[in-house]
Amino acid sequence: MSGVINVVHGYNPNTPNGFRPWKPVVEDRMNWGLKVSDFFLKMGVPTTLVISGGYTYSETESEAQGILDYSRKVYGRRIDELEDKGLEILLEEKSRNTAENVKNIVRFAEDKNADAISLITSMDHSARAMYNLAYAAERDGFIVFGAPSKMNYSIGNDRPVVIEPPYWAHSVANNLFKVPVNKRDYVRECIESVIN
Repeated sequence: MSGVINVVHGYNPNTPNGFRPWKPVVEDRMNWGLKVSDFFLKMGVPTTLVISGGYTYSETESEAQGILDYSRKVYGRRIDELEDKGLEILLEEKSRNTAENVKNIVRFAEDKNADAISLITSMDHSARAMYNLAYAAERDGFIVFGAPSKMNYSIGNDRPVVIEPPYWAHSVANNLFKVPVNKRDYVRECIESVIN
C-alpha cells in the first residue's frame, strides 16, 4: 500500500510585528500534524511526518529541528506513541522559503513511494503553500491536499478558510487508500468531527 507524507511547515522564531509568537503557532501546527498522522495510521496507511524549515535564523539550528525539539517537550508522549504505531518523522532542513520547501517535499514523497502529500500549516498560509505544492507535486502525479491548522499566523486575520464537505473527504480517503468497509464509518466520523 502506498503512503502519505504529512508536511508540517516551519516557522521562524524571529517573528516580525503583526505575526503571532513562535510557540503557539508551532504548537498549533504540530498538534494538527500529529492528529492527521494518527488518522492515517489508524487507517493502516504508511505515514511519514516531515517537519520543514531550513537555517533561516541560525547557522546551528534549522527551523525544522527547533520545531521537533520543542514538540518533543510539549507532545513527547503522543509523538512516542505514534512512532510506536509506525510514524516516521523526518526533517526537511534545506529550504529557506515555501517554494524551496515544496520542491524538497516532492523528493521525500518520491523516496517514500507516497501517493499523497498533505500540507499542514496555518490557515492564512495554506492557500499560498498549496498553490506552490500543487504545481510542484501534481506534475509528478502526486495527490495533494491541505489540512490547515486552526490558527492563523498573522494577527488580525482570523477569517475561516473553506474546507470541503465531509462527503468529499470520505470519498478521497476511500478511493485513495482503499479504506476497508468496516472502517469507513470511522473515517466519516473523524472527518466530520474535524470539519464541524
